[in-house]
Amino acid sequence: MPLQGVFLGNTMKQPLLAIARRAYLLPILEAVRFAVLWLKTHKRNAQFKKENPNFVCPSTWWMHDMYAHTDLDVYYESGVTHATVLIDLLRRHLGDEEFDVADWGCGMARVTRHLGDKHRVVAFDANKAATDWITAKLPNISAYAHGPLPPLPVDDSCLDAIYAISVLTHLPKADAQAWLTEVSRVLRPRGIFVCTVHGVGQVQSLTHSERAKFDLGTPIYRGNVKRGSRNYATYLPEEFLREELFADFSIEEGPKQEFGQELWVLRKN
Repeated sequence: MPLQGVFLGNTMKQPLLAIARRAYLLPILEAVRFAVLWLKTHKRNAQFKKENPNFVCPSTWWMHDMYAHTDLDVYYESGVTHATVLIDLLRRHLGDEEFDVADWGCGMARVTRHLGDKHRVVAFDANKAATDWITAKLPNISAYAHGPLPPLPVDDSCLDAIYAISVLTHLPKADAQAWLTEVSRVLRPRGIFVCTVHGVGQVQSLTHSERAKFDLGTPIYRGNVKRGSRNYATYLPEEFLREELFADFSIEEGPKQEFGQELWVLRKN
């Protein structure tokens, strides 16, 4: 979660961050936050690199930009854990045979690099710096950049599954709807889409006025920053997801708390 736990307790933090957001000051606060976190983790990161000399590490700036931390141990351990959960989940819905799966919003390959060799994996991200880094440093992963809106650079009905961890959490409504249509395009019939959102389990991050709207079923969109960036935050009530955003899919699982967010498993109709 952006800026969590670095400067203020949550009671004071959210109203002040709302003011900073309206004043377009979040990028400055993020730069300060990065410096604080770097100072806290640089010795531990040096030790990680010493103990894992063959592990290709992303820069701490890109970790902070994409994951809100600068800790290589967290990057590695969370990647392994999330990859294990995802593969188990996809096998429940697709079976044990080899399948084609895409990581949409792959970032610095935190999860993608741990999926193993059994399944055919492709990675997408709107940040070309991320996909360029993957191509240069992890050539066994096919990574492609895309624009802020569809399409993805693949053919119709070419994937058995797509997962998107913390992607819909940062998109305005129209963009999310366009991307769900694109997900349906590239999935094969009965394909699986795994995604996470900020749902009822994350409402502690809302201000009182935002929480009141959320409880009435109104999505919350925190803008005044680049859409799709980590600080563009959305909070989506279950009713809105079922009746609008996910209406063209069958809901296989969800909502349930996973990866620190609310996870849904959808199947293409």
